[in-house]
Amino acid sequence: MNLQELRERQSWTLEQKIDHSLGTIEAFVSRMGGVDKVYVAFSGGKDSTVLLDLCRKVYPNIQAVFCNTGNEYPDIVRFVRQKIAAGENIQIIRPKMTPREVWAMYGFPLVGKESAEKVHKVRINPNTKTAIMLMGDTYYSLGAKWKYLVDELYETSHMCCNKLKKEPFHAFEKENGRRPILGVMASESKMRAGRYVRNGGCNVFGERPASNPLSIWLEQDIWAYIDRFNLPIAEIYRKGAQRTGCMGCGFGAQFADDTRFRVLLANYPKCYDMVMNYTNNGVTFREALRKMLAVNKLYLPDEQPRDLFSDIISPWMRRSEMLKNGWFVEKKTLKTRFKIAVIDYMKTEDARAWLNDWFRRWTPTLRTAAVHAGYDEDGISQLIMRLYGGDIVRRVLILSQFNADQTTRWIFGTVRRYSRYADRCIVAGRMRLYSVEYEDIGTRGVE
Repeated sequence: MNLQELRERQSWTLEQKIDHSLGTIEAFVSRMGGVDKVYVAFSGGKDSTVLLDLCRKVYPNIQAVFCNTGNEYPDIVRFVRQKIAAGENIQIIRPKMTPREVWAMYGFPLVGKESAEKVHKVRINPNTKTAIMLMGDTYYSLGAKWKYLVDELYETSHMCCNKLKKEPFHAFEKENGRRPILGVMASESKMRAGRYVRNGGCNVFGERPASNPLSIWLEQDIWAYIDRFNLPIAEIYRKGAQRTGCMGCGFGAQFADDTRFRVLLANYPKCYDMVMNYTNNGVTFREALRKMLAVNKLYLPDEQPRDLFSDIISPWMRRSEMLKNGWFVEKKTLKTRFKIAVIDYMKTEDARAWLNDWFRRWTPTLRTAAVHAGYDEDGISQLIMRLYGGDIVRRVLILSQFNADQTTRWIFGTVRRYSRYADRCIVAGRMRLYSVEYEDIGTRGVE
């Protein structure tokens, strides 16, 4: 097994992946000695919802186990309880410690699991060869921008997942003699891709047997399966969440396209305040998170300076009519939701009037920026029309006290920021549109 073979399997059709996953599940259950020797680790998220549906195609009453960490979105807990009320075989387990206690004792989950573990190793014994190597400048060293965490008053730790999730599941396995079927995908990280290659496939046998039937699946496969089989999922996804897991977890929150805290604040402000007030060594999570985000020039949502997203796009994302007509089911990423919000605004007469003027004034700037970002000439016009909509961009920027030079720089930066997503939409100068309706809306009022 190697990465090339993994990539080939990831390119299979959805039908091939479904067949492969069903075969993986059957093989694992058979090897373990029957369905009463396994369980499905069910988080309530979309990936494990697909996994549980696959498992129950083969074994309709297979045992599922949900760990309520005390840090789950209310929508997730509600979704799990609804399934239990409907008669599904799901057992709820809990950790011995609360999230507040774990964070106070071990430290905050910041940056990522690997980086947090490196910070922890250096802090507990900075004079070892390992610590010196981690603070160096090698491939295995702690990232330069995160080395400041070593000297902070608060601890940074990877132990949160161990205490709140892994230990309760391990206790369940020991008590019941069952082995897990997990919803892990190799595409989620380099670490998981490497683990898949080392394991030689989806099923792992040995000291700790486990099955990962979704290993070769991609994010789009999960959504395609949900759409094809009309599979119910937790409501939090229709409220803007990209991923679930523990609400308020800081792992991966340092990226510009991450929306977890914005979603949490918009939907559950009390939960947001609760998480922000967790402490370690007298420092609040808010303070630690603020400093981590500042490294990448980002802000907490309630500390965000006024800009296009916070003034216009974010409120439109939360509009009830957008939720009702299912935009968030089909348009998965933040970048797509950005487009939808702008395009939705374009349907108004006011926006159409501004649109024509905006094209006259700003098309040359966008065209120059798009060429710089690597787009071919045939795709640029469609990029401009469908990715940015009308003069809402220039109008809002000016109303937000941007001057002309700042507006030009913002447009240039936005084209570059969204270029990787747009590359997937533009093929040989043609947009790959999600639906006919989307195409109609995208071109309406544009001559």
